[in-house]
Amino acid sequence: PFKRYQIQNVWRGENPQKGRYREFLQCDADIVGTTSPIADAEILKLVLDIYKTLRLDVIIKINDRNNFKNLDKKYVSAIDKLEKIGESAVLFEMVDKGMADEEAKNALSDLQNKPQTQNISEILSTLEQMGADVNRVSYEPTLARGLDYYTGMIFETIAKDSTGSLCSGGRWDKLIGLFSGKDMPAVGFGLGFDRTIEVLEEQNLLPENNISSKVLVTIFNNDLKEKSFEIYKKLRDENINAEIYLDENAPLEKQLKYADKKGIAYVLIIGPEEIKNNSVTLR
Repeated sequence: PFKRYQIQNVWRGENPQKGRYREFLQCDADIVGTTSPIADAEILKLVLDIYKTLRLDVIIKINDRNNFKNLDKKYVSAIDKLEKIGESAVLFEMVDKGMADEEAKNALSDLQNKPQTQNISEILSTLEQMGADVNRVSYEPTLARGLDYYTGMIFETIAKDSTGSLCSGGRWDKLIGLFSGKDMPAVGFGLGFDRTIEVLEEQNLLPENNISSKVLVTIFNNDLKEKSFEIYKKLRDENINAEIYLDENAPLEKQLKYADKKGIAYVLIIGPEEIKNNSVTLR
């Protein structure tokens, strides 16, 4: 199988709203070339691992598109709105699209009570064997993922105490064949980077700063800058993340304030006394 990922800007043709922009950054990961439920489970585990690393409490809602095989897709699109608009509104839309009232009630009820398919049960069992926390995966038989190209498992990732999907995907075994003329099984997801960042900000989970520099090497004055460059080179050669202040005429006080503002832990000062004593002052 071919495993691939990409991260790039994409666009959608709809009105922007909170967490949904016309232009946004998306992170995709897919496994192409196998129908094995192990691939489906690995995709789910990757999603769980990503959000565990980000310390974000999430639930993956999962379903099987085969649960809808006897329903016209116009009714499936209505059922997919169940969580957003409620049961009565979904039934109204199904009737409005041509289904009899009692038939709509029975169809929705039957779907809500559908047990896990063998496919979903096998995927979740494999996921558990991989060591993932399956308590973070919830079977939702009405989850539809309106896109018609899905052929098996479908899922959406929701953050606790938040709304909207962060990461969605599923199995799409026929899509490549529409363009290549030869079907090739595939499973994967698209992760909304912007939406994920928004939720991390809402829950105060973003680091206060991401400064990689550990040391700021100051320049005492223009006459002593060569010594500062020498120390800076030594630090960098030892793989110590260091930066040098970019103005040889700036007063030392300004350089110290710069380090403080950026959260740089250490400052090296190399003035006349330090050069005389072959030393540095570390603050």
